[in-house]
Amino acid sequence: MAITINNSANISYKYGSITDTAASNTAVTNLEETFSLIASKTSNNSTWRPGENITFNVRVENTGTDPLYAVSIQDNLGGNTTRLLTYIANSARMLRNGVFTSVTPTSEAPLTLTIPDPLEAGEVVVFSYVAKVINDIDSTITEITNEAAVVGHETSASGTTITVTPTPSLTIPKANYADVRITKSVDKENISVGDTLTYTFRLENSGNITATNVVVRDNLPENFVIQTVTSETNGVQTTFDTTDYSLSADNLLILPTSTTKTISVPAATSLGNGITTVTIVGSITA
Repeated sequence: MAITINNSANISYKYGSITDTAASNTAVTNLEETFSLIASKTSNNSTWRPGENITFNVRVENTGTDPLYAVSIQDNLGGNTTRLLTYIANSARMLRNGVFTSVTPTSEAPLTLTIPDPLEAGEVVVFSYVAKVINDIDSTITEITNEAAVVGHETSASGTTITVTPTPSLTIPKANYADVRITKSVDKENISVGDTLTYTFRLENSGNITATNVVVRDNLPENFVIQTVTSETNGVQTTFDTTDYSLSADNLLILPTSTTKTISVPAATSLGNGITTVTIVGSITA
């Protein structure tokens, strides 16, 4: 990076018995460094979720007057010991002179990418690669910060090391979201006409905010007559009356249809996913 040289002068002079002074403007000169390297890191993603892919970009520029050799980046993938990201194989590319080419890492933990030829004075190269957030990331983690150390070498690949300071880093916050999965089970494999049958819906939220206004739609068996409909969240049970849901002529249940009784699924915590159960009890008539 160029060093700015500022220079100014001043004078003093007399007229009659009076002494006065004047200052010049500042003359600016940029002294170009022989070896200089800068870098920055960005992402195509503004937030992340567990198991989601994140695209990173590292821009590297030779701001000196001479070439730099064996210029490389080393990304710690979200941690120096426990890594929160895993590199997606074959995703690394390098943009140079307007052309993308594939780059094979020399290491994947930490991820290390190297420019194969000298980085000429004034030249810019952008590395792009994809890493996946680990599926079992601690639910208490609210942001991921990862660093990409960038180095080059003077004169040759074994020359004096030039290190970008400070190390380019990026912090991405966790997305605020709800992610609900539903599992349906039944309490009996075989029944006779008139027997009681219980369907249980287990709703699990792996997101970090509560899912609200959940609507369950279920095609109940033909001739199934509902007796009770309930839900339970955090130990609190809600009983739905016939006015709180609808049942079509072909036994399509929509629960709830009222606004006074709703279904929500709490956010996940360090203890596990948030859970709500919905239970429908009825029987098959002749």
